[in-house]
Amino acid sequence: MQKPSTCARPPWPQLLGCALAVTLTACGGGGGGGADTRSQASATTLSGTAVDGYLQGARVFLDVNGNGLADTGEPTATTDANGRYSLDYSQVSSPVLGMRVIVTGGVDTDTGYAFTGLLTARADGSRAGQLVSPLTSLVDALVAQGLSLDEARAKVAAAVGAHTTEVVFTSGGSEANNLFLKGAAATMKPGVLAVSEIEHPCVIKPAEQLARRGWQLERLAVDDQGRIDDSCYERALLRQPRLISVMLANNETGVLQSIEGLAAKARHAGAWFHTDAVQAVGKIPVDFRRLNVSGVNALTFSAHKLGGPKGAAALVIDKRVELEPLIAGGGHERGLRSGTENVAAIVGFGVACELAVERMAVTASRLRVLREELELGLRDMGAVLFGVGTERLPNTTYFALPDIDGETLVGKLDRAGYAVASGAACSSANPEPSHVLRAMGVPAEIARGAVRVSLGAGNSEPDIDGFLKTLGENLASLRTLAAVAV
Repeated sequence: MQKPSTCARPPWPQLLGCALAVTLTACGGGGGGGADTRSQASATTLSGTAVDGYLQGARVFLDVNGNGLADTGEPTATTDANGRYSLDYSQVSSPVLGMRVIVTGGVDTDTGYAFTGLLTARADGSRAGQLVSPLTSLVDALVAQGLSLDEARAKVAAAVGAHTTEVVFTSGGSEANNLFLKGAAATMKPGVLAVSEIEHPCVIKPAEQLARRGWQLERLAVDDQGRIDDSCYERALLRQPRLISVMLANNETGVLQSIEGLAAKARHAGAWFHTDAVQAVGKIPVDFRRLNVSGVNALTFSAHKLGGPKGAAALVIDKRVELEPLIAGGGHERGLRSGTENVAAIVGFGVACELAVERMAVTASRLRVLREELELGLRDMGAVLFGVGTERLPNTTYFALPDIDGETLVGKLDRAGYAVASGAACSSANPEPSHVLRAMGVPAEIARGAVRVSLGAGNSEPDIDGFLKTLGENLASLRTLAAVAV
């Protein structure tokens, strides 16, 4: 196996020199955007969050017999102040997957009014937490009415300007990225595979697996803002790569890449070009037809990043690209992904796509204003902000505070009702500094303190004010503790 090739990291800007001497001890992480409920499920527990605002004191039950009523013996719980619940189904003999979770009563913590409606969702077995919301209720109703897979596929395709025949449904963005990289690699002789240093692990890890199988891995360096280094990219193209993957929007910084330009150069070099657009779709316009003309052959996006259910994603792929399926046997999804489709999740995916695209322009404009207010407050507290010198997603802020343990801060904010992440949510258990920030040249002592805030459509100015106030209060206590420790 050849040693992976890479370009030199850029130096971190000197304007941060005052912060370099500060020791930071926070954990970094990885993952996507959106809310992290931090609700974990055991083998016989369904845990999650009831959202209409947050519903406090609501009754949650697992409708085992399907009659819509909370009958004796059916698992029941009451939501806490953050809408969280836990249902123990250890005494239920039937498989709970697909059973309806029903929420009634309680108080909407946003308004203070009693909740008189009904929220439902189909139990998905997610260990990350079962969300029950107006959207899951809508999806549940549409499935019951018989909304078809074809109708959902049309909605998903329309969201990114693709044809329905170009959409291949998968279980998530990770599977879709693996399907492209491994599936395309399996149809050709090993050669050069180029991926950026800031990719999500579900691109980096399969690329490393392919490197162990004879492929030559080229790691594309980025500048101090997290954008692909042009000279490094040009040198990589001279090696005539067969496959290239560069994400459209970074999951930690929100920084956008010039995908059309990169893809055009890749096409000229004879490479298949893939982009992970999981973070971008629904937040900014994404047009696969336009990207395809430029040279993008495949694109990945996911339902739950749009506010849809977990368990559904799509690989949008140019039909000229030959793929070897990862899962074979049933002939589903043009033979590229066999296995019974998760119809409920896919229907939710379609609905989420439709709603996200419909509201995108207004939501993006409003979130940019909120983000600017948030970042102004963070600067006043002495925060270091990452990726702010280039174009970003409208909802993402990534920062570090001198002399503050980021992981400890995340825990305190979570207990106060604010779901933020120390870096990237999918890898929050990883104590290593963010690989994205390290690729940008950020010193490890700063990168370990990184905290990421992802604003959602439901956020408002009072949320920003409340967050900054809570953050300030926690900073004061943490700095006092740090001073005592010294």
